[in-house]
Formats: sequence, structure tokens, C-alpha cells
Amino acid sequence: MDSTLTETPVLARPAGPSRRLNRRWWWVAGSLVAAALLVQTPMWINDMRLSALVERVRAYPLPPGTQPNVVAQGKVGLQIGNSNHCDYLVRLSLVTTLPEAAVVKYYESTTIRGVQGGTLPGEVYFAGGKGPRPVIVEFLEMHDAGLDLRCR
Repeated sequence: MDSTLTETPVLARPAGPSRRLNRRWWWVAGSLVAAALLVQTPMWINDMRLSALVERVRAYPLPPGTQPNVVAQGKVGLQIGNSNHCDYLVRLSLVTTLPEAAVVKYYESTTIRGVQGGTLPGEVYFAGGKGPRPVIVEFLEMHDAGLDLRCR
């Protein structure tokens, strides 16, 4: 008996439409991922800048006789006006026993560093009444829209 191995023919994969379809699918999927990253990356960058700004506002000491009412909130996008600029808005809700003039003076002279590095003054809004009353302090900074679609 002969102990030689018999070779079985290997069937070659056809280079037909299924292989082209597979390549086309990868190209389409890759293009969609690249487009999603192109759109999302500017938003992620602006969100990181906003988070850092919110943390700087939270870390800034409150004036005496003032307590936080709600945790500082931030928003990035088109806040004021029509289009083609990106607004970073941080809102701080407080309760104070200080007179209006003292709170306004305190937040107009803040040294909170904005997104681009300059100092941001706070815009103060009071509710009426005597004694401890609610105060809203807003820090707003506007920049070029860049590629963030929320700023268009």
C-alpha cells in the first residue's frame, strides 16, 4: 500500500461581487466613523473647556453671608444673538443677606479665568424681598464658533 499523501485541490475564493461588496462596506463604515468624529470632536473640546470653567466658578470663594442654592450649571452653544459664535455660560444660584451693591461689586471684580484666559466679571440678578434672598450670578464668554454645530 502506498503511503503517499494525496493532495486535495484548494478552492480559490472568487474575486467576484461579494469581495467588492465587503470592501465597499468597510469604506462606508469608515467614512461614517470619520464624519462622526469630525462633528463630535469640536463639541467634546468645548465641553471640556466649559467643565473647566464651571470648576473655576465653583472653586471661587463666595462673599460673606452668602450660601449656594443650587450647584453651578454650565451650558455651551449659541446663547445670545443670532449665529456664528460660541457662548460659554455658567450660572450660579445663591442666597445672600448682603445688600445688592456689595454682591454686585464682589462679582464685578472677580478673578475667575475664562476659557481664553482673561478674567470674567459676573452679571448679578436679584429677586425682590428683604432678608435672605435669591441671587443669580452669570458668567458669559463669547468666542468664534469654530466647527461646533451648536454654535451655528
